[in-house]
Amino acid sequence: MTALKRRWLLLAFGTLTMFAVVSTTLCCWMVYQLNWIHTRHAVLEQDNLKFRETGGGVFPNPSTEPPWPLALFGEKPIHTDALLVPPTAPEKELDRLRALFPELEIVRGRPEEF
Repeated sequence: MTALKRRWLLLAFGTLTMFAVVSTTLCCWMVYQLNWIHTRHAVLEQDNLKFRETGGGVFPNPSTEPPWPLALFGEKPIHTDALLVPPTAPEKELDRLRALFPELEIVRGRPEEF
């Protein structure tokens, strides 16, 4: 094998490796975002959560737009200002909801609201 052919083979292998790394990273990022959307929808279907509107009722409220990666995949804004959780919800659950819905205020509701 000549030196030119060997160099071309190394260049092709390096390019292929870089393409594989970049495409794998992109695919992993996309799966993470789609899982985030799926988990948000599953949480919103729970019966023990309530919504509270504290603003003037102007929708869509720019502050309730989903994070840009989710909007990139078509996630719609949630037309509320706050997500009320039961007063007995543990702090760990509130932290999980804050991570899932960074655009919303997560508030413990009063017992009479549930």
